[in-house]
Parts: sequence; C-alpha cells; structure tokens
Amino acid sequence: MRLLVLLFALALPSCLAVAPSDDDDVADDDDATGGPDPDSDGLNNEDEADLGTDPNDPDTDSDGFEDGAEVNGESNPLDPYSWLYESGSWPGFADEATAGGISGTQWTLGQVAQDFSGEDQYGNTVSLYDFYGHVIALVIHAAWSPPDVALADTAQTFWEAQRGNGCVVIHYLVQDDQSNDPLGYQSTWSEDRGFGGPVLVESSLSALEEMYSTGLFTGAFPLTLLLSRDLVVVSSAEGAPADGMEHFTEEVEGLLGDPAPF
Repeated sequence: MRLLVLLFALALPSCLAVAPSDDDDVADDDDATGGPDPDSDGLNNEDEADLGTDPNDPDTDSDGFEDGAEVNGESNPLDPYSWLYESGSWPGFADEATAGGISGTQWTLGQVAQDFSGEDQYGNTVSLYDFYGHVIALVIHAAWSPPDVALADTAQTFWEAQRGNGCVVIHYLVQDDQSNDPLGYQSTWSEDRGFGGPVLVESSLSALEEMYSTGLFTGAFPLTLLLSRDLVVVSSAEGAPADGMEHFTEEVEGLLGDPAPF
C-alpha cells in the first residue's frame, strides 16, 4: 500500500497548484516570491500591497509611467506629479484633458490654450496637453539671444524647486544659435544649458503665429507664459527678468495651490 501511494504521488503533474500550508490563501511557492504580477508592471502582489498601488493597473497614478519603473527610478507611483524627471519621457495626460472637456481654440489671456505638438530633444513628439494638471511655464525664445540665454540658464534650478509640486517648465525653441530652424538643435541646446525638461520645436510655428494674431506675442523674445492646471493662459511676460525664472515663483506657487483636476 505504501508503495502504491508513493508511486501515485510521483505521478502527479508538476503543474498542479501547491496548496497553501498557512491560512493566507497564497500558495507557499508564491509566498517566497511575493506572489504573481497580474498587471506585469514589475511589482508582485506583495510589493503592490506594501506600496498601496493597484495590482491590476500597471500605472496606478495614470501619469504614463508604470509603477515598477517609478519605484526603480525613485519616483512615487501614487503621485501623478512625481514622474521620471529628466529620463527622456514625459507624463501623458492628454486623454485626461479630453475627458475633462479641455479644448482651446486660440492663445488669449484668460482662455484655455490651444494645443500644439512639437519634437523634443529626444526625437519624441510631445503635446502641450500631455502636461494637463500641471502648472506650466512655457518659455518661448531663440537660442542666440543673450536675454533668452540668461533666462534659460535659471530654468533648471527653478524647475527642480517646483516640479515635485506639479510644475513643469517647457522651452519652445524658435531659432538655433545661428538664427536658423532649430529642428535637431534641441539636444545640443538642452545639454549646453544643463536643462533636463522638455525642449520643443514646432516646425510650423503655428502656436507662435496664433499668439501673434491675438496680440499675446508682439515679436519680443523671450516670452514666458504661465498656464494653470486646467491649461488656462493666466499671464504673459516679455523679456528676461533680472532674477530669471525665480521672478515667477510667487505666481507659480499661487497657481499650484489650486486643486488638481484629477
């Protein structure tokens, strides 16, 4: 009889689930590894439980970065304003903007900004509306102008101080250092200026042309526009303040006090 029982046990398929020996409903093999990873984000169920993330959603905070990647990059997977800064990837909230009924048709103070897309320093196509929910400092400038360079050189420090609160600085490059089309120059410019945020080139300059048609842009660079979390253009400033981007701190912090749209 003992021999038959032994032979029967050896004949059992190895794929059969191992019953848990404790009372947590998790098989012992899974206990040792933290369990399965149903959303394939690189975090097993035990990790997800410890972090408070959703084990069935690879991107719990919907910022465009999977939970496992955020943990590995020391970002907070529960905070949509904490993402993999300076990684060459940006958050993607354009769908949330659409779901929230956000749609601008022009560039005018007090109105929702018109969306545009540009190529960043990594060759990616990036939309303004990808940053919905953030306070945006949109700096429009040429690479050759001393005032533009002076303002740009303060952008990284400003962004580092404010980005964890939900602010992003976007550079919209109009000309390279030789007054030519800047497409392809974004990478050189961002490296020279030590700036890790998005540097965009919109070859058609349609956004700038729209700003000119509404009087928001008069032809003077740099032009700094502040946009609220819901993409409303709240202020416009031409020229480079003596204190650089720090000049906008009080206004940006006031806008950051507004509730997030999601």
